[in-house]
Amino acid sequence: MMSGYDDKELKQKAFDAVKNGRALLCSTAGDHAPVNAMTIGWGFWGTVWNKDVFLAYVRPGRHTFQNLKIWPRFSVNLFFDDRYKNWFQVCGNESFRDKDKITDLGIPLKRGPQSIPFIEKADLVLLCRIIAVQGLDAGSLPEDVESRFYRGEDYHHLFYGEIIRVSGGSRDLL
Repeated sequence: MMSGYDDKELKQKAFDAVKNGRALLCSTAGDHAPVNAMTIGWGFWGTVWNKDVFLAYVRPGRHTFQNLKIWPRFSVNLFFDDRYKNWFQVCGNESFRDKDKITDLGIPLKRGPQSIPFIEKADLVLLCRIIAVQGLDAGSLPEDVESRFYRGEDYHHLFYGEIIRVSGGSRDLL
């Protein structure tokens, strides 16, 4: 239990944060490289290969994609309300290629194990180490998904992040 939430309520709040675009994925190209944040609205938190994982969906055209290929670690930073709505909007619409979003927005960062960057003010943080990457293929998806989200181009890659630490508030949960 965290900050008065039971496990079921905590899982629902985490699910709602991703579903409603109140989740930021932080990545970097190395221990001392600048950190990028990208708003995510898709993801999976569960068990794969007997490991706790978060599957992050990232398009090859995103700057985050390059970071994850270079430095295979990331954090998922979940927010249970809209108090940082501006962060979600900017990090979902602006590219790190054009703007240092973290610095410009004054987002407070810390580094966790393996120097994984995370957002200090997040309600729940998953620190992840990439254990596999899988690209989605044209024609392998249902037709309605294909036509709505891809139109034959820029298919997401799934980054399987083994969760090495979960924290919320001021304490570790896993």
